[in-house]
Parts: sequence; C-alpha cells; structure tokens
Amino acid sequence: MKYISTTTLTMLAGVLLSTQAYAIVPVDQANVAEEGVSGNVGVSINGQAGNKDEHEYSLSSILRYGQRQDSWVLITDYNYSETNDIKDEDEFYSHLRWTRFNFFSPKVDAELFAQYEYDDFADLSSRKLAGGGARWRFANSFDNAELKTSLGTGVFYEVEKALSSSGEVDTTRANLYVKLLYSQSAQYPFDAYLTVYYQPALDELDNFRSVVISGLEFKVTKALALTLETELEHNSKPFSAVEKTDFEYGVRLSYSF
Repeated sequence: MKYISTTTLTMLAGVLLSTQAYAIVPVDQANVAEEGVSGNVGVSINGQAGNKDEHEYSLSSILRYGQRQDSWVLITDYNYSETNDIKDEDEFYSHLRWTRFNFFSPKVDAELFAQYEYDDFADLSSRKLAGGGARWRFANSFDNAELKTSLGTGVFYEVEKALSSSGEVDTTRANLYVKLLYSQSAQYPFDAYLTVYYQPALDELDNFRSVVISGLEFKVTKALALTLETELEHNSKPFSAVEKTDFEYGVRLSYSF
C-alpha cells in the first residue's frame, strides 16, 4: 500500500494554506465503535506582517471512546483571526454524542447528543442544544473499496442567543441526516465523504437549517492525513442583518491516534 508523497503534500499545502480559511467543523467518519480511545487532532497557525498584519489560529479535534456496544465522541473546533488588529473571525463548536450500537435492531443504533457553539460574525452569542434519535447503517464492499451509508432521524431542543440584542429564542427541531463514506484501500488509499443535515422547526417548517459537508482525505502515513473540505450552511431565519448562507473551503493536516 502506498501513501501520498511528502513532495505532493508540500505542494498541496503550500497552494491551499495561502488562501484558505479554517472554519470547517471536522467530520466524525467512524461508523462502528472501536475499543478504547482513538481520535485525531489538527492545528494551524498562519500570519503575515508588513503592509497587512494578519493572524489566524485554528484547533480541531475528534476524541472517541468505545466499549462493547457503546461509543462516545467529542468533536471540538475553534477558529480565530484578526487583520490589522481588528478581529474578523471568532467561533467555537463542541459536540458530544453517545451511541449504543444495535440498540433497536441489528444495524439500527440509538444516539443521544449535546452541543454548544458560538459565532461572533453570525450574531450568535450562543447556541445550546440536546436531543437524540436513531441511525441506520449500511455497507457495500467492492474490490479494495467500501461504501458506508448512515441514515439518521431524531429531534432536539435548542436555545439560541443573539449577540447584538441579547435576545433568546428556543426551538424544537427535527434532525434528519445522511452520511456517505467511500474508502479506497488500493495503491493510494483515500476517503471521500458527504454529509447532509436538514433541521426544520417542528412548529414552523419554513424555519430550517441545512448543512452540507464534503471532503477528500488522503493518507500521508498511517497516522497523518491531508483533508480537503467544503462546507455549505444555510439558515432560513437567522438573526437580523446576517447572511442566510455561508460557504467555506479549506485544507487540514491531522494526526490520528
């Protein structure tokens, strides 16, 4: 099995790191529980001095713990940047999820989750939510490849607080998602994934959020991976004077353990 060369890695990173923002929440690709502790972490620090002073910092991680049929996953992501001493990005995301595999029937799992986030430039002082649901898992094998599919459904209760007005809104939403993961283990191993979330308010269906995350992860070594990602997020009813749709793209070098 071969891995992407360090020369190719350097060329890709050099081109992409010079232009990208680092605000894409890392995706948990694991479909089944692994015994013990595992995860990955990615860090980036970028700066520029002279005609323009710019500083960017990013830290993301996925921490997993598996025991028998239970799995705990903690996902965190923090991004901060400033240009000429003016802050132009400050956002944080944290998601904790418990999964009991085969809870309802074989390949049908139970999930409980809690989440906290804020984004100063989306007028979001805080968003707190908790909920649960069920997930169906399917897998298809090919020559040196595998396609894993997850379908999820559930509900959650959230409380959002605006940064500008300190106003607070609470909503109960449905949580519907599909996750596709294609893994190629031939000469040059890689993963390609697509995750789509649709979260309408139960009492107001035209009030919805949707998120689409796609990416390619190339194995540099058994522990290092280079990931190219895009994220599209739409909020049909955001707080005032905030764009409804955000699009981000980026590259991340991560270490798995």
